[in-house]
Amino acid sequence: MKLFVCLLFIICNLVIAAEAAPISSTELIENADLYSGKIVEFEGEAIGNVMVRGDHAWINVKDGVYAIGIWAKKEQALKIKQTGGYRHIGDKVLVTGTFYRADPQQGGDLDIRANQITIIQKGYKRKLTIKRSKFIIAAILFLACFIVIVYPYLIPKRKKKIT
Repeated sequence: MKLFVCLLFIICNLVIAAEAAPISSTELIENADLYSGKIVEFEGEAIGNVMVRGDHAWINVKDGVYAIGIWAKKEQALKIKQTGGYRHIGDKVLVTGTFYRADPQQGGDLDIRANQITIIQKGYKRKLTIKRSKFIIAAILFLACFIVIVYPYLIPKRKKKIT
């Protein structure tokens, strides 16, 4: 009997854990009809800008493959302090909300209307370095181009003799 209860407990936890996992952008896009109108959890990096529109805001969240537009209340959206770009890694967020394949309020856009946004990890400035080999190659190419362009102007032109 104890073994049965333990197995039942383990199976129930596995089912709950499987349902609680955030869904990927690939899954949402490829099966948009299946998820449209349903509450989903989506996790990823906030990228671009938080675009405030009245009492709401647009956020783009990318999970590594695709970015999905998130329509959220202004107060929730402004919790995001760092958005991703070339020089920054954006806040990692967990969005819970209703997914729409063609949101009627947003002109038919594929989006998620957020009920809740949770900051999982704060964003940070990316450390950018240039590899020494790339710098040397760039310097050599610059010198070669400089010589090809400037050298002809440095050589005195010879006058042709007419006989």
